[in-house]
Amino acid sequence: MKVGYISAEQIEKYSSLILPDVVDAIRQDEPLTAMAVEKDGVACGVLAGYVEDACYKIASLYIAPGYRRQGAGKRLVEELEDFLVTYTDIRMIDIEYTVSEEEHEELGHFLKAIEFEKANTNGHSSYIVDLQQVKESKIYKATENPSKYIRPFSQVTKDLLKKTQKQAAIKHTLLPETPLYSEEIDTKISHAMIKDGEIQAFIVFDHSCGDWLTCAALWMGNTNPTILYSLLKTVFQRIVELYPIETKVAFHAVSPETVSIIHSILPNAKEISFRYRYICD
Repeated sequence: MKVGYISAEQIEKYSSLILPDVVDAIRQDEPLTAMAVEKDGVACGVLAGYVEDACYKIASLYIAPGYRRQGAGKRLVEELEDFLVTYTDIRMIDIEYTVSEEEHEELGHFLKAIEFEKANTNGHSSYIVDLQQVKESKIYKATENPSKYIRPFSQVTKDLLKKTQKQAAIKHTLLPETPLYSEEIDTKISHAMIKDGEIQAFIVFDHSCGDWLTCAALWMGNTNPTILYSLLKTVFQRIVELYPIETKVAFHAVSPETVSIIHSILPNAKEISFRYRYICD
């Protein structure tokens, strides 16, 4: 097997093996390193990434199904190690990924086989449940009525959403990649608690994880934490009303505290995002 570097001019040949956003970054000559492994002139795998904070972060890694378990992944990592020798302060290679397709289930086994070790995500992880699990949750079954101040985004003005976006950003709240007033937000499921003309808390859903309904952001402002449960009860009821029972719902955790909340309200939630790390020789 032969390993070589990929330039922006060569990207079309390898684009089917690279994540679309990484392909775009390479086309725009952003500071990424991309390399491909070939066998008998056929591209069978690609690794692409960048250097950040004394660590090389893999942004895209893929070996074509017909070439797996033949040493292609190992060759790419060995070539990457040789490349990183020129960076005297880099001793680690990191990769983070979310299992959103069936074949992603194999990635953890593959990484372990090429001597990567599972690393701590520091609370930045994602979990998934189906609607049956949602219906079995204590919050869904709770008899208390949700707060009268909670409204779906479909009933919230764009101006108020813009104002809230600015307030949340100032407080360094994790927000969806798209604005709260974007068409990509599921306005029937996303809800806000509005009191005295101000949004005091919100929960945002989109479809950023393929066909799954995804909880992309949660902001509590300075409100009582119990509002979270009222928000979730409203949302869970709405999801069950609008979506078939086989629907998957993903939740993004942004801190150890968020992970604890997810485990508390949905104890059977399955973790679907992982980090693996390779220590260079």
